[in-house]
Amino acid sequence: MTPRQQQVFDYIKSFIEAKGFSPTANEIVASLGIKHRSQAHTIIDALINKGALVREYGKRRSLQVAA
Repeated sequence: MTPRQQQVFDYIKSFIEAKGFSPTANEIVASLGIKHRSQAHTIIDALINKGALVREYGKRRSLQVAA
């Protein structure tokens, strides 16, 4: 996992623990200083491919930390 992926993963994990649902890409961009929403999506997709996150397609705010 790259340092940026780790940063996004940690943010998503703490957001879910605090609020009970996952952040939007816009919230990730605003909180972590990422320049474009597409970069956030690329990082999220990489984390899903690595097995760190799970997404239920077709639902909003459905990211979950993999067990």
